[in-house]
Amino acid sequence: MFILTALIISQSMEVVQLEIDHEYIRWDKAVVGHDEKTMESMLAKDFSAVVVGRQKPMTKSEFAGTIESRWKSLFPTELRFVTKIDKVELVKTENAKSSLYAATIQETVNFLMKDGSVREISFKSFDTWRKSGKSWQIVISRNLD
Repeated sequence: MFILTALIISQSMEVVQLEIDHEYIRWDKAVVGHDEKTMESMLAKDFSAVVVGRQKPMTKSEFAGTIESRWKSLFPTELRFVTKIDKVELVKTENAKSSLYAATIQETVNFLMKDGSVREISFKSFDTWRKSGKSWQIVISRNLD
């Protein structure tokens, strides 16, 4: 019985990781395409972002604003994302209405500038995801660098 249970959990975690990986691809495309509607839908209503060096967490609108401000301040001709998931695990919570999953990721963003140069930003994050129906949403994003 234990082996069967472990196999079922393992398989479902593989499915969860694949689904979350797909969501990161969707997020990256939305950021690159300035698709605010998709970005908005992927962030939970109660979303917050914890960023190193900030006193308090950012709200959903503040977080979206930082993404737009990077575009406007750097004026890149193109943007490329490389997101690599290190691991996904179930978060054990007592009061959650639905399961939460934590993904530790490494992300590299390449800003291709008008002069042909590349500006690269790399960071590590710990994101908490929640699935509601068929939709996944990020509840909390913690910058680890």
